[in-house]
Amino acid sequence: MKYFIHYAYYRLSLWSEKREKNIPIVIVLAWMAITSYFNVYTILSLIDICFGVYAERVLAISTSRFTSLVVISAWAFLIWILLILFHVKEKAFSHGYIEKYKESGCKDWWIFLYFILSMVAMVWVGWIAGARHRGGH
Repeated sequence: MKYFIHYAYYRLSLWSEKREKNIPIVIVLAWMAITSYFNVYTILSLIDICFGVYAERVLAISTSRFTSLVVISAWAFLIWILLILFHVKEKAFSHGYIEKYKESGCKDWWIFLYFILSMVAMVWVGWIAGARHRGGH
């Protein structure tokens, strides 16, 4: 999984540099923030399903557009800090990692498939957790 995250960062960075000349990291952060939000929400929903703890309410986004924007921006900022702290850019673009991407046969479509599967998992598990709450369990 570690190499996949680095590969995703590497490919998204290259792709975003072609499309955004001023601040390409914004595109990378958007993808990583949304995908990681899906993943964390899914895990919290699984905690809810398994243990009956309403854990995903921590990430519940308000219906207010402004509040939603603030929450997603704060989440993206947190991801940006983590990328810096863990030196993801330096590792993702290192010669050793690039060789590992080639050796393992990493494909760009894996990134989009991961995004879609993360969203499907979040919706499915979130729906099950929500049904538990609606049913009073």
